[in-house]
Amino acid sequence: MVEVVDQYTSEQHFPFQRDDNLYPSKKLFQTKFWIFGLILLICPLRLIGILTTLTVLMLLMKIAFAFGPPNFEDLSAWRRWILSATPRMCRTVLWWFGVVKIRRYYVTQSELEEYRKEINAEEDDEGTEPVPKKEACIVVSNHVSVFDAFTIIYELGLMSVVAKSDTANYPIIGFMLKKMNTLFVGPDTKSQLIPTMIKRAETYDGTTPRLLIFPEGTTTNGKQIIHFHSGAFVPGKAVQPIVLRYPWKYFNPAWIGHDDASYLKQLMCQMFQKVDVVHFPPYYPNVEERNDPSLFAENVRKIMVLGANMHKKTKRPNFELSSFKYLRRSKKNE
Repeated sequence: MVEVVDQYTSEQHFPFQRDDNLYPSKKLFQTKFWIFGLILLICPLRLIGILTTLTVLMLLMKIAFAFGPPNFEDLSAWRRWILSATPRMCRTVLWWFGVVKIRRYYVTQSELEEYRKEINAEEDDEGTEPVPKKEACIVVSNHVSVFDAFTIIYELGLMSVVAKSDTANYPIIGFMLKKMNTLFVGPDTKSQLIPTMIKRAETYDGTTPRLLIFPEGTTTNGKQIIHFHSGAFVPGKAVQPIVLRYPWKYFNPAWIGHDDASYLKQLMCQMFQKVDVVHFPPYYPNVEERNDPSLFAENVRKIMVLGANMHKKTKRPNFELSSFKYLRRSKKNE
């Protein structure tokens, strides 16, 4: 059974609590970081590698879209061939981040059906869709680190993402996000987000980039999967869950508890990093889930926890469901 953990019972179950100090001693931890980071100058080297790779990817995108249509849907075959290098470039970025090994686990269709029976969310004939069960337009994942999107694009191919509106102004990244038909979330675009997602899901034919969404709305420590916002599930179409797990030894790559500069410094000083990726078959909602996006979101979240806990090769504790709900407040209200 999947149990929901009350995030206020203890710090151990708080989804934004760092647990790096569980390992040897803080002094030894810091010493290894500084020796490796400062003496070998790994931080500057990795930063240069990441920026160089992203710059090359940006140039490839500029070539693909030069003197051509602004939208991916209208690109010719040779332009799409250039963009097909994107997943490999994402793998290079991961390598510069220290990701030397990606372990993949696959939840079978029969296992998915068993999980659905366990949470009383079995698929029915009325809830199925007349499309081949091999790919869903919307991909949903838990959100942990700064390179989650790079990992998923490398695994599943080029796709659009849902991102905060201010990321459109980031150097290099902002340009690429715009070319990838990113859905930017901000005060001016919030009302258009759901209708655009519904249109994307209804018109998806397998030839355009899929849509990647992190329904938690923020990053966590990687130990729990918190409440899902229902936006990704409003269209009532199939979604493809994917779960990311980061086994770590000294530094938890979770993007929490540090300012950006401190986080990136320690992340790049970690010599090696592994990533576990749990792939799920497309989850087709039944009639009840199609009529209730919140129920749909909650059932997918439970499935992701069950599947991730059954497929792992790590001594880390199992994923937990947290009742924590992340709410973003606008600066006007603060």
